[in-house]
Amino acid sequence: MKSGSLLLALGLVPVVLADPVAQVRFSPDGDVLAVAGGETVRLTRLVGPPQHDEVLATRIKQVLTVDWSADGDWLAVGGGAPAQSGRVELWKRGGIQAERNWTGFKDLVYGLGLDPQGRWLAAAAAEGFVAVFDTETGAELAKLEGHTAPVLCVEFSPDGRILASGGADRSIRLWDTASWNELRTLVNHNDAVHAVVFAPDGQTLYTASFDATVRVWDPAIGRMKRINRGFGRGLLGMAYQAEGHRLLAGGADGRVFLAEADTGEIVQEIAAMPARKTAWIQTVDVSADSNWFAWADSEGRYQLKRVRR
Repeated sequence: MKSGSLLLALGLVPVVLADPVAQVRFSPDGDVLAVAGGETVRLTRLVGPPQHDEVLATRIKQVLTVDWSADGDWLAVGGGAPAQSGRVELWKRGGIQAERNWTGFKDLVYGLGLDPQGRWLAAAAAEGFVAVFDTETGAELAKLEGHTAPVLCVEFSPDGRILASGGADRSIRLWDTASWNELRTLVNHNDAVHAVVFAPDGQTLYTASFDATVRVWDPAIGRMKRINRGFGRGLLGMAYQAEGHRLLAGGADGRVFLAEADTGEIVQEIAAMPARKTAWIQTVDVSADSNWFAWADSEGRYQLKRVRR
């Protein structure tokens, strides 16, 4: 483990919410952290004068996922409730209600992804498919079928040409956004895939699984380049730190790791929030400028760390 390569400072007191936090996502400008859990999304401002958090009162019984548009003007929100229909909403930043919603799901929506141009919204469905919507018209453009179990995560490549999806069937599927046909299936994980993350140049795909590994892929040909280990127990969240070319990852043993993206070398094990041993790190994120880390656990705690180098 490298020492002295990174100093985490200004660790804010963990915030405890009434519900488990399902996902945290920084806005592209780094000004706001969206915290999804329960029936709401809490927007915490990181810059400017102190003020109360803004709260989006969604019509979703259990918010499980959020994603920002690349320009930060829109926030997609999804989820549902067990044994009830899933729902996806699209909110204008600063809006008081959802501008658009989609309700054609018979089960939960676990993951969302907006393409770099904000034209398409992909929703990972527990029913085992990915639904793709036109954000302008609201039309369903495609229903991507192939996974044999719930789809847990989705992400578009930086150029918008590929959509990656990961699922409980242990597979990653890559879809061509020009035709919405499947390009290839990546199979090597030994448990559910909870996060798929492209490098900024789009030439590498990182996938995190409950098998406690990160697999590194060449998405152009579907070749696995290496397996990164040493992350404790099952991984549930992963994010890319552009400055430093590193991955932030957290999982079932309540720990958060910072690792070299391609070699898997652990740079730092970050002390997670004080919690009972039953608390899982559900989600992690890194701001676009690499100055903030955030993570949250299954007991409703979320925490921010400012990075000082």
